[in-house]
Parts: sequence; C-alpha cells; structure tokens
Amino acid sequence: MNAETKATTKTKTVRTSGKSAAAKRELLREAVMTHTVSAVVGPATAGKIDPDAEKAYWRLNFSKRRYVDPGVPFETYQLAYRIGYMGRGLYPGQTFDQAEAVLAKEYERSRGTSGLAWGKAKQATQDAWYRVGKALNA
Repeated sequence: MNAETKATTKTKTVRTSGKSAAAKRELLREAVMTHTVSAVVGPATAGKIDPDAEKAYWRLNFSKRRYVDPGVPFETYQLAYRIGYMGRGLYPGQTFDQAEAVLAKEYERSRGTSGLAWGKAKQATQDAWYRVGKALNA
C-alpha cells in the first residue's frame, strides 16, 4: 500500500486517495460519529490529530472565544469543533472555504435537536479547522 494513500486509525487502515466526494463525506460522518480518526489521519499526519486532546483543548478554551454566548455549555459547540478537526484531516490541501459545504452538510445532518445553527457553529468549526491545520503544517 502506498504511504501517500494509506490512512491509519486506532483500529483500521483505509485508502482515502482517489475516493469520491461521497465516499469522503461518509468517512467524515463515521469519524464524527465515532470520535475516532477513522480515515482522517494519514501516515504524514499520524499523531498530529488526537481527538481526545482536541476535545480536552476545546472544553477548556471554548468559553474564551468571541462567538460563544456566555453561559452556553461546551456540549452545544462540541459537534462543531469535532467536525472542524476531523474534517481538516480528511481534506488536506483544501481551504476551509473549499470544504465548508461538506462540513456544513455534515453538521446539519448530525446536530439533532441542537439549537446551534450553522451560522454560529461555522465559527467553531473553522476555529478547530485552523487549530489542527497549524499542527499539520508544523
């Protein structure tokens, strides 16, 4: 298996190179719902996206963000952050603007009864996207 097309996770290996947009959306959905790096972290990024560390970081720091309404709990923003950091690993080489439509669709599909609309969630998703991007580029 070519090192550039192999993605490793805690439990399995998946090829992401050459996947259709629909297949990548499904991989993002799986990663978001299981909170694993399924098909998100490739060999070049192994160890740079740690979902547990990202969740812990955002839990401690979310309330300092301008877009967060005072008194709103972390759980309200948690899915938006998860989609940002998981999505960033799945769409390497793309800007947030290029991936936004897919990320927004996944957020809307996954948010259930959350009252946080995409307009507000987008800022959290973008924040997590850029934070992970810095780690990937380091």
